[in-house]
Amino acid sequence: MTLRLSAADAGRLSAVAEALLTPVDGAGVRGWALGVERRLRELFPGTNAIVTWPEGDRLRFESETLDDGTRRRLIELSGADTTTGLFLNVDPAVTAWHRWRREQRVEVWSDASNRSTLARLGFDFRTSTWYNDGLVAAGLCDFGGISTLTPTSEFFLCYGYDRFGRQPLNEEDRLTLLALLLPAVRAGHHALAAHRAQQPPAGEGAAGDASEALLVTGADGRVVHRTPALGRLLLEEPERERVEREMAAMAGELVRLRRRRAGEGVLAPGAVRTVVTAHARWTLRASYVTADPGDATVRVAAEAARLEPPPVTAVVRTLGLTRREAEVARLLARRMSDAELAAALGISWHTARRHSERVLQKLGVDSRTKVGAALLGQP
Repeated sequence: MTLRLSAADAGRLSAVAEALLTPVDGAGVRGWALGVERRLRELFPGTNAIVTWPEGDRLRFESETLDDGTRRRLIELSGADTTTGLFLNVDPAVTAWHRWRREQRVEVWSDASNRSTLARLGFDFRTSTWYNDGLVAAGLCDFGGISTLTPTSEFFLCYGYDRFGRQPLNEEDRLTLLALLLPAVRAGHHALAAHRAQQPPAGEGAAGDASEALLVTGADGRVVHRTPALGRLLLEEPERERVEREMAAMAGELVRLRRRRAGEGVLAPGAVRTVVTAHARWTLRASYVTADPGDATVRVAAEAARLEPPPVTAVVRTLGLTRREAEVARLLARRMSDAELAAALGISWHTARRHSERVLQKLGVDSRTKVGAALLGQP
């Protein structure tokens, strides 16, 4: 069944995305996180929500509905690797789930999907310490969530109910709704990581650090600046006009989002977009320059990674995959998640997941990170 959003639901979805895309300002990191958490609870009425990221060797849990005792218990049961920023947990079931999630690049999950995964890994999540003393105690029954990963940290966004049986959405619809938020969560995590690294923020209408590959648009959506670093990247790209069009389109979406009329119900824009050309895989991240709701100035950052996976015909011929499986395998080799796969191929998230599992099975690999090597015939 296809998820149908009312205008009010679409507006609430947009509000979460806008909160995630608004940079950390005078309200500080906590104010930004609580703004995101508040909008998430408005999207899922009657829920509690938590925003989580690492600080040193501990995890930081921000929530307006979390009492101090439960917060302390969550901190006691968890931790963070100070070198990698990866989440740690005293519960072996959660440790196994973290490992599986990172290897498979799973970014959208739910209570039901996690219990199913852990059962395959030999654990009963319902008896785990983290589940009972942590999530259930925090009022996160029938939960759903999103996790993202950068080279220096992880970031979690999770919601749930204070008791079981209150979840009004079926499994597919709730995962689809979370997947719609995924690009904005990635962009918010990236902005938080940049802020915590104490990079100098871009001034109002400014381009930011000259070493960054940035495109900046004004309040009318027109391009006002390109950094030299972006110019150098585009010079190496034969499809540079297409890439720049995508960057301008992303900026235009954010401009329209900030200008939307109250209650109009604009869907969340693609704050993070992947553009694959014959030359490279581009990752584009759009965000507002200032936190002022009246300022629609936007910056779009670009990163390019040169990738040359084998053509579909070669994959079909040498590895015995169907043409569709070969297309999926090439996208997996570019480190695409199931949500990105679904968008690229015009299929549902669940169909993309099934294709991915078949490709891994046929290639004889146990992780998405090994697909690229398998396509190239490497051990």
